[in-house]
Amino acid sequence: MRHSPGTMEMPWVRGEIERAAAQSERTRERRYARVRRQREAAMAERRDPGEVPRENEWSTSFDADDWRSFGRRLFRRLGGELAGPVGKALLEEIASAPLNLEESVAVTTDIGLIEVRWFIDDVDTVDIYLFGPPELPGVVNAEHERWGEG
Repeated sequence: MRHSPGTMEMPWVRGEIERAAAQSERTRERRYARVRRQREAAMAERRDPGEVPRENEWSTSFDADDWRSFGRRLFRRLGGELAGPVGKALLEEIASAPLNLEESVAVTTDIGLIEVRWFIDDVDTVDIYLFGPPELPGVVNAEHERWGEG
């Protein structure tokens, strides 16, 4: 304590915290690799979906746990590939993605082709961008409002 004035934390406590953080990061990396393989396997058999219309966008940021809650609900609502194994794996892939990773996937839904893009700049925050047909922003906004009320 004499070597680090102003702290009430014992040196071994700091070590335990750092080891737990490193273990958590390794767990996150393994989870990400697993769900990415699952999503890629689910998408392996499909045809190229084509070009996604880019003029209609919806985007926001979520806490990782809030993303899981809202993403499940949204993916069910959008249907198509998002309502099955692709959506389930994609939901977890996004939530467990490593820092400073920007990725995107084009999927077919009940309203048409959609690009799901994500960026992780903080392990607790997920930035989501959706591009697609003209009705996409309205559908997502309505679902976001219903989710916020629940």
